[in-house]
Amino acid sequence: MSDTAWTTRSLEERDLPQIASMAWDFGAEGDAAPVLTRKEFESSYREWGEGALRSAAYRGLVAVSRDRVVGFLWLAIVPRVPKPRATTRWTVDVQSVYVAPDSRRRGIGTALITAARQTSDANVERLVAHTRRSALPAFRAWGFEPDELLIHRQP
Repeated sequence: MSDTAWTTRSLEERDLPQIASMAWDFGAEGDAAPVLTRKEFESSYREWGEGALRSAAYRGLVAVSRDRVVGFLWLAIVPRVPKPRATTRWTVDVQSVYVAPDSRRRGIGTALITAARQTSDANVERLVAHTRRSALPAFRAWGFEPDELLIHRQP
């Protein structure tokens, strides 16, 4: 596959079986043991994805080569409290950026993040991501920086 043999587009319901399989692989790259079988997980993921696609709270993007999904990401879109300077405000959380291992280092992750940034509304105040340490260099290359004012607490 050449470096330009793929395109990005909005995620569609027909993509969910491939994405569910990729999401299992993504989880397998982590260090936590799965609590479901692959089949159970993929079924659950597809069901979740169908709901997410019908919701205004999520947006998905895919990178496709021929008919194969080679990368995906989800955006969680969170409305924020109005302020006098802006009554419509959003935070967008970049979730589950994943590129298939055989398609990495071809600019697909960059293209997905770029598409996510381009589709962001002018009322988006921040684009945030919680990521694995191994992905920090990529997120920094994409313009993400740590922010000392954005804090979190583990439940």
